[in-house]
Amino acid sequence: MKNTIRKIVLLTCLVFLTGGESCVVDQKVIDVILKEKVCAVFSENSADQEYMTTETIDYAQEIDDILADNDYVRTDIAELTVEGGAYGVVSLPDGADWEISGSVNVRRVDLGGAPVALIDYASEDLRPLIGVEKPASLNAAGVNLLNAAVEDYLNGSNPVLEFISMGTVDPDPSESNRIIFEWKAWVLFAVTLQEELDVFDPI
Repeated sequence: MKNTIRKIVLLTCLVFLTGGESCVVDQKVIDVILKEKVCAVFSENSADQEYMTTETIDYAQEIDDILADNDYVRTDIAELTVEGGAYGVVSLPDGADWEISGSVNVRRVDLGGAPVALIDYASEDLRPLIGVEKPASLNAAGVNLLNAAVEDYLNGSNPVLEFISMGTVDPDPSESNRIIFEWKAWVLFAVTLQEELDVFDPI
């Protein structure tokens, strides 16, 4: 991303020069906004009506990797905000017709904190969720925890989060008809980065 922006700026100047125009170098700070997401994957396999699965994510490493993929580093961030959530099913056995109700909770592993609710869902038919990202409203308690993790990340800490999927299924599964499916929950966020560039202005 960063290299692409620089190439565009340079190309713009070359266009002016080839057209007989002159350019002056003016140093400017621009904002670059990345829309990204962190994903927790849950593999459910239970003979009980109630299920619970956990997924631990190195939040700091996930964001660092996203920045690196776009040629940025942590110190380039001007703002990082949580924008929403989503969930969807990855795989489901043929003929399965389960509905699930429950929540996705989140807690800080690095601080040893208690879980708080992030996403609630009720009477969700799994089959229509295959291959989709259904938008989800985020609970305030979960958003506050994520925002605190973001603040700690920007201050140099390395937050680690545990996402906890828990709920009930209908109809009741059994040993001969276990509830087996894989699904994902996403946290969507926006990263605003500041980049100082030599901008070529025509004169």
